[in-house]
Amino acid sequence: MSLYEEFKSGADDLRGSDDVIVVLMPGPPPNSPVNKNVQTAHTALTRHVPKLQPAKIGIVEARVIDYLSRTKARAAFGGSSQNNIIFAKQGSSPFVRKTMSNLGGDNFINKWCVPLIQFSQLVTVKRDDYEEQLSATDKAPLEDDIEVDSCQVTSDELVLGNERVVPFPHEYDMALGAEMLDTFESDILIGIYPGSGEMLKAVLRKQKHGVAICATKAHKTFILNNLRDWVKRMNLVNFSDRPQKPRALTNFELAMQRNSAVATANPTAPAGASSSNPNPPQHPIVTTDANAHRAAPVVPVGESAAAAPVVPVVAHGKAPSLAAFGSSLL
Repeated sequence: MSLYEEFKSGADDLRGSDDVIVVLMPGPPPNSPVNKNVQTAHTALTRHVPKLQPAKIGIVEARVIDYLSRTKARAAFGGSSQNNIIFAKQGSSPFVRKTMSNLGGDNFINKWCVPLIQFSQLVTVKRDDYEEQLSATDKAPLEDDIEVDSCQVTSDELVLGNERVVPFPHEYDMALGAEMLDTFESDILIGIYPGSGEMLKAVLRKQKHGVAICATKAHKTFILNNLRDWVKRMNLVNFSDRPQKPRALTNFELAMQRNSAVATANPTAPAGASSSNPNPPQHPIVTTDANAHRAAPVVPVGESAAAAPVVPVVAHGKAPSLAAFGSSLL
C-alpha cells in the first residue's frame, strides 16, 4: 500500500486518484471453503487511508486443457484451476463495462480466463544461477524440496535434465497484463514480483510504460535479457522513428570513409619500384649461418588510434497517468 501511495498520480480535484491497485494471489486450497489470502488483501484495502472504493474480488481461471497438461497428480477431486484477483482505486468514478478483447468475455462478470504458458516455452535457467536470482523468501520450492506423486516424468522434464530449472513455473501469459491495461485504461504498469517479465511483454506490445521491482540485481539482468530476446523474435523494433544521427558522428564516419578511400587508391609502392622501371630486378636469395651474425634487437612499434566520439542519446517520455499493480507469485 505504501508503494501505491508513493507512485499514484495526483488528482485535479477531491475525487482522488483513478490509479488502480491490483493484487494477484493463489486461490484457496482444494476443498477449502475460505481463501485466507483474499481475506488478508481485502482487509488491507478496506482499512487503507485515504479510503478506497469497495474492493472487487474476481477469479483468474486457467484453461482446463492447459492446467491438465501441467499436472501429474493421480488423485481425484484434488486440484483447482482458479486463483483470485482483487483490485480497487481511490477515485469515485466507476469502472467502465467493456468486452475483454484479449481474454474474451465481458467484464460484467469478474472472471479472467487466462491461458497458461506452454511448458516448452517457459524460461529456464541453470540451477546455480537460480540460487543467485531471488532471495530466500521469494524462491519457489524446487521439485527436490517437495513431495510429489511418484509417477513417470514428462518428456519436457527429461529435456531439462538435472542442470536446469524453471524459476517461475506458474507465471501467467502476458495476455493477462494486456487485458488489465485495456480494462483499467492504464498507461503505466508497476509490477511487484515480476517473474520472468511476462507482464512487461504486454507493456511493450501495447506501447505503454512499465516498472518492475526485482528481487536482486541478477533477477533484473535475467528479465532484461529475456525481454531483449523476445523483442528480437517478435520484430518489435521500429527503425522508422529512430532519432537522427548526431552531426559529430556523421562527420567522423565521413572522415573514416575518405581515409579508407585514399589508402585504397594510393597503395604503398614496393621497394625498388619506380614509374620508369615498373619491373625492378630481382635480387638473389642469399643464405647465411644464423650463428655467424647476432640478431638485431626487436623494437616494438605501437600506434594509438583515436577513439570515436561517444554521443549520448537521451529519450524523454511522459505518460498522462499511472496505474500501480501489486502481484504475487502464484
